[in-house]
Amino acid sequence: MDEQMSKTKLLEEVRAQRRLLEAALAQVPEAKMAEPGVQGHWSVKDILAHVVFWEQHLCDWLRANRGEVPAPEPVETDADVDRLNAENYARHRDRPLADVVAEFRRSFEQVQGELAGLTEADLTEAGRTIWLADQPLWDLVAMDTSGHYREHREAIQAWLG
Repeated sequence: MDEQMSKTKLLEEVRAQRRLLEAALAQVPEAKMAEPGVQGHWSVKDILAHVVFWEQHLCDWLRANRGEVPAPEPVETDADVDRLNAENYARHRDRPLADVVAEFRRSFEQVQGELAGLTEADLTEAGRTIWLADQPLWDLVAMDTSGHYREHREAIQAWLG
């Protein structure tokens, strides 16, 4: 995404990438949703739980920025990301598929609600959050939503062949 991001443009991109991810998921037979090897050792079900984790992490940061909840653990290095991904995988790998899919749907509704409450300035002006001093919030939002959806959709599509 470019430096001239607007709230409208960001929301359109988030929704468009989510629709594309949903379309890819619709191509996966239910019997294959827990099959490992889609992205590394992860299954589609694992990817969904992973996406939810990062969506909820974003929502938690947005709530913390409003002073509603304590700030979540900072994610500053690739090692932090890898550790959090591994912990999340271990926590959710044995959950029933139906529960993960339901949470995946609910989580996106929460993300949309959080994003709807942000102003144009919240998204585009650097330094308006408690954790991003030098970059606009839209960049992080895109990374944890539309960019993330694209990354995992492409992996699912490649796996499907």
